[in-house]
Amino acid sequence: MASYIAASPFLGLPRELRYEIYEYLCGTEPRSYPFKAPPIASFDQTPPPTNLQLTCRYIYEEIRTYFHGRVTLRFVTRSFSQETRNHIHSLALTAIRQAKKVELVLVWDIPLGLVETEWGKWPWAMNGWLDEQVSLLLDEGKNLESVVVSIRDVSENVDWEKKTMILKPLSKLKARVRFQSGEITAADREEEALRGHLGKYLRDLNKRRY
Repeated sequence: MASYIAASPFLGLPRELRYEIYEYLCGTEPRSYPFKAPPIASFDQTPPPTNLQLTCRYIYEEIRTYFHGRVTLRFVTRSFSQETRNHIHSLALTAIRQAKKVELVLVWDIPLGLVETEWGKWPWAMNGWLDEQVSLLLDEGKNLESVVVSIRDVSENVDWEKKTMILKPLSKLKARVRFQSGEITAADREEEALRGHLGKYLRDLNKRRY
């Protein structure tokens, strides 16, 4: 690193001060679809300017580590295709490996006729997507500390017990992360109940960490 410092007075600053500069330069607006392929649908903020990142390799790596360590990566349920890890962009994998916080946005649409159907015949968006993301985070998210669970539920009159089947994969992460409730959207008369059920479910997972 000594040669970099000689060439860049910026690197002569204390790291804490450089981090404050990076924080100041990070945008506050979300950045949607930072990569062409899933699973990351958005960052909750934008990274420092590209021209700063291109100053030198060391600064680029430092900014990337700093940014991915503070940004929230958002994964949103995809219903129209099943993605595989072979299609994940290498930079997306780097982000997942360095991230400390991920938000999983579950999109539920459970027709009443589906409730009594065998679980294996449910749409992949509900019986497979979350399990795939949890497996990815277990394998790659070595720095992960927090998982936010958000739900967009357009189902009506479906018992909570049926919905918990969709959430079961989260238990694989219970020894690794702390869970938080995120944004809950549902039919007016069901939203408050869903928020309460999810909150209790996640609190129980957090208790089982110890």
